Amino acid sequence: MKWLFALGITFLVACMILYEWPKMKQDQKKEKKVFIVLVTFEWLFSLIFLFYPDLKNPSDFLLPMVDNVQKILK
Repeated sequence: MKWLFALGITFLVACMILYEWPKMKQDQKKEKKVFIVLVTFEWLFSLIFLFYPDLKNPSDFLLPMVDNVQKILK
């Protein structure tokens, strides 16, 4: 059953890309790259949390890194 949800997530991500991609102008190369990277991470995280729902929240280990970076930049 989880594989059906995974196929559904993949289908929705593909629809989102097909909907948004033509709206971007030809000269927006950086925006297109960032869009693909963000959509890929979104897709991967959703699949990981679908198959491993007991994993910790990503913000639990990302927020301390942000605090450390802010301390370094001060």
